[in-house]
Parts: sequence; C-alpha cells; structure tokens
Amino acid sequence: MAGEALLRMREVRKTFGGTVALSGVDFDLNPGEVHAIIGENGAGKSTLMKILCGVYPMDGGSILVEGEPVRIQLPKDALALGINMIHQEFANFSKLSVAENVFVGRLPRKAGFPLALDSRDLLLRTAEVLGRLRLPIDPGARLDSLSVAQQQLVEVAKALSANLRILIMDEATSSLNLRESEQLFATIEALKVEGISVVYISHRLKEVMDIADRITVLRDGANVGTFPRGHIEEAAIIEAMLGRRLRAAVKKAATRGPTVFSVTGLSIPGKVRNLSFELHRGEILGITGLSGSGKELAIRGLYGLWPSRIERMECNGEQVSISHPSDGLSLGITYLAEERKNMSVFPQLTIRENASVLWMRSVWRRFVVSRRREREASLQSLRRVNVKMAGAESPVDSLSGGNQQKMLLARLLMVQPEIVILNDPTRGVDVGSKQEIYQIIYQLAREGVSIIMTSSEIPEVTALADRVIVMSKGHKIAELSDAEVTTDNVLALVTQAAAADEHG
Repeated sequence: MAGEALLRMREVRKTFGGTVALSGVDFDLNPGEVHAIIGENGAGKSTLMKILCGVYPMDGGSILVEGEPVRIQLPKDALALGINMIHQEFANFSKLSVAENVFVGRLPRKAGFPLALDSRDLLLRTAEVLGRLRLPIDPGARLDSLSVAQQQLVEVAKALSANLRILIMDEATSSLNLRESEQLFATIEALKVEGISVVYISHRLKEVMDIADRITVLRDGANVGTFPRGHIEEAAIIEAMLGRRLRAAVKKAATRGPTVFSVTGLSIPGKVRNLSFELHRGEILGITGLSGSGKELAIRGLYGLWPSRIERMECNGEQVSISHPSDGLSLGITYLAEERKNMSVFPQLTIRENASVLWMRSVWRRFVVSRRREREASLQSLRRVNVKMAGAESPVDSLSGGNQQKMLLARLLMVQPEIVILNDPTRGVDVGSKQEIYQIIYQLAREGVSIIMTSSEIPEVTALADRVIVMSKGHKIAELSDAEVTTDNVLALVTQAAAADEHG
C-alpha cells in the first residue's frame, strides 16, 4: 500500500532468562491493512504483540507510529495510541449487558449525578458502535446469552469504541464454526473500510491466505519473510515456518479388529438424540458435523462429563456404565479435553507432574507409589511423543502450546489405555505439531488402541478417521467408511440436512 506506514517496529529484541524470544524483528503495518503473523508455537508472535500492547518491555529496538517514535511501557500507553488486542480468553463480564461490556470502565453518567448510570445514552452509544460493524446484536442483551462468536464480536466493538486504530486478533477463529468465522471476516472488512488496521495471528493457513493483505512469517524469534497475498503458496509458507519441508503423516491402512466398545441410545435432552455406534480394535472413529450438531456433547456425555442417558454401553462384551471419568479410567478409557488451558493443564505443577496425574490416580490405591518408577514412566511417555522441553522438572508453562498438547497425550499414554477419546486434539497448535500429533494417533491405532475423535475442523476428522459418523441437529444422519470418508462428502451431507431443516 502507498503512503507512510501506520506502524513500524524495528530490531525488536526480547529475552526471557537465557531464552531468546525475539532476535531483532522488523514489522510494518499500513493503514486499513490486515497483516497476518504466522509461525510455530514459540516463534515469537505473541511476544512481539505483547510488546506492542505494553504487556512486556522490549530489551532493544524501536516502535514508530505514523513516523514518530513512541514509548509503550504499559497497556495504558498502547490504548492511548489506539492499539488494542483481543486474546483467545476474553476479558469480559458475562453477567453484564453487551452495552456495559462495550463501555466497561467508561460508562456514561447522568449530568449532575456522577454516580447514576445514563442507561439510555449507554444503549445509544453501543448501538452506534454495533451499527458501524453491521452487527445485529441487542445492546441490552446479557453477554452470557450470546454465542461465543457473538461475544468475540462484542470484544471487537469494545475496542472500536475506544478510539481504535490497530486491532490485534490472536487465534480469533479457534472456537468458531465456518459461518461464525465468515461473520468475523465480514467484521474485519468493515474495520478496514474505516481505515483501521488489523494484525491477525492464526495457525489456520487457509483463512490467513484468504483475508490477509500481507503475511509475515516468524521462526525462532526472527522475521524470515513478509509476502503479499497471492505471491506465495501454502507449501512455501509452511517451509518458511519450519525451516524445512513438511513431511505428511502417513495414515495407517484401515484394519478393524473385533468390537471393543459400543453405545446404544445416547441422548442428551435438547442436544443429542438416540446416538448409537460400535468401535473396533485399532480403529479411528470420527464423529463430526457443523457447530451445534451435538458432536462435542456426545463424546462428553459418553465419558460422564455431561448429563446424558444411555440405554446400553458395552466394553469388551460386558455391560458397563460411565457416570464419572474415573469409571472410564477404570475401564482403560482415557479422554483428552478440548480446552487445554482451563480443563487439562495444571499450571502450578511441573511437566513431569502434569504428565503423571492420571498414572498416579490409577496406581495410588494398589501400592505405595515409587517416585523413581513415576519419574521413569513419565520420562518414557514424554519422550515417546517427542515433547521438546528443557527438562521434565521445568514449569509446564515453559512449553509451547503444541508441546503442552503432546504432554497431555503423554499423560493419556502413561496408563496404557485400550480406548482413547480425543476432543479437538490439535486445537490451537501449529502446523508442525499437528503433523506430529497425527502421527502419534496413527501409531496408537497401529498398536491396537481404539480411538474416538472429533474436531472443530471437519478436514481433520476426514484425514484421520477410518470411519465417520456425521451428525446434524443432534441426530446421526450418516455413517461413512474407508473411501467414502472425504470432506466433500461430509459437507454435502450436512448442507443437505441444513437445507431440509429450513424447508421442513
């Protein structure tokens, strides 16, 4: 784009202890531009943006806004410059209204009554901001009545209401389905029309290549290239991110042993209706569909993580029931939750202690736990899934997102499960870690472990699974096997189902 850049970051450096996070990074942002930053976990993307937002001080370098040097030492300095960041975990107030969230800390007061909220003015101001973004959201609605996608758009409106010039979006679509993502992209286009610039961080390369005007690739704390949209292929971007060509994970040949697990009549009121299936030894069974299809709740329900009714459940030919995850663990069934930060990782524990929690739970009643045995078992499992770490006694938050996810897989493998349930196993991890996780899943199936999985990305399910159950509106609408398992076939089925519902 012609003209002076809105933002220039030059030779930005940052270290944490002996670890170099940024080694002299340059980054430019033009007015009204969407500039994507991509790279593996730990490449420096978030560190660079946290420096821009005043969360971290930089150790060296300079920042210029409209050609003028600026000092950003605290978040308030960034906000004063019109720089705002929307994180993966929203900083919102779920019990307050949309309007109160948009203007939190800046609520209008009635003239002459400084403690009295001017509700009418608040609603009018919020409606004006939402209108600028073309968002059909009720300013008076309570925030927790909205979908995750709508709550994220409220975060955009909050930023826009505060003299926004630069908006940083970190993994903005990680919890959104295709339609919700398209709504977010339309909102980004509305920001561009107003001349607002967007820095977009994502692991989803296709959407980056669709919406970004330019793409900057970071690797090991350095800028390895900035490319205009349409001037680089996805394979070249991946090679720039990794510093090598990506070797695709080799899918196992579909072989099915005897039935090891079966569920008849799984129902969750208003969410899932009468789902039945069988799982064979060494098989990867995918359960997929669009957001709202019931796929995530179904696998939570069968593991005792959501209230459900099941007519009959069998494991290795015997009737069983799972009302709590501990019941599943005693049957040799383990579960990987979809939300790593809030549901799986214990930040106060070391890497080894995090990896060992299920193993400790499974053995503590049988004998006095040997610390030596626990350390050996955890290290063996961590090495098996290739967790890159300074040492097993390091804090778990020293790991990148991809390595944290592999650590959680190591946790499951320590108890030598017969059946593994994976809910969105690569959510929020980079392309290199994804391929490693895929290979781990394939290897487990080769060894005879049976796997049930779902994912927010339909292509991921179709790439991994031998057999796929397709759901829509809580119903099982089809079951595909072997060569039938393609993304096109799944999308055709869910699209047909949605059209039938609209006309039904």
